[in-house]
Amino acid sequence: ILRDPLSITIGLHSSSLTNNYQGGAAVPDTVEQSLVFVGREEGKLLALRQILREGVLPPVLVFLQTKERARELYHELCYDNIKVEVMHADRSPEQRAELLTKVRTGEVWVLLCTDVCSRGLDLKAVNMVINYDLPSSCVAYVHRVGRTGRAGRKGRAVSFWTEGDMLEGKGLRAIANVIKLSGGEVPEWMTQLKP
Repeated sequence: ILRDPLSITIGLHSSSLTNNYQGGAAVPDTVEQSLVFVGREEGKLLALRQILREGVLPPVLVFLQTKERARELYHELCYDNIKVEVMHADRSPEQRAELLTKVRTGEVWVLLCTDVCSRGLDLKAVNMVINYDLPSSCVAYVHRVGRTGRAGRKGRAVSFWTEGDMLEGKGLRAIANVIKLSGGEVPEWMTQLKP
């Protein structure tokens, strides 16, 4: 419909990507990405506690698939002497703004959140993103991980995966391909998983 349209692509163009990766963006090289095998579902909590025990520079965003899972994890972590809060779609805009202020001022170190926080969140200094649950698509992964490593700052993104994720294949394969396209290292077998 347009006359002489102009197309501008920032990042990788979708035609230059492999067949295993759907989308048109990669993660900036300021983000160190890793996949961590945790065995079964119970291993996620142990792995998260281990990362937090080793020491991290707040703020840390932890992404979960549902608000129920975010609430459950909150109840597990609030007894670990960690300044933790949870943000999801049931929070009012005022509550969300108040939580973001607490994260900015250091009152909250770890923010458990659903994909409601993966886009449009105005936090410039997120040091780490943890995908407690793998996202449903590689686009969601790019948005989640894009919360860190902004404006030239270094960031770290860790994604937990289980035996179930390996059997399912598709989500793990897509994320492994995004990491590979972004210059990270993943085992070759991950990029060859069957959906």
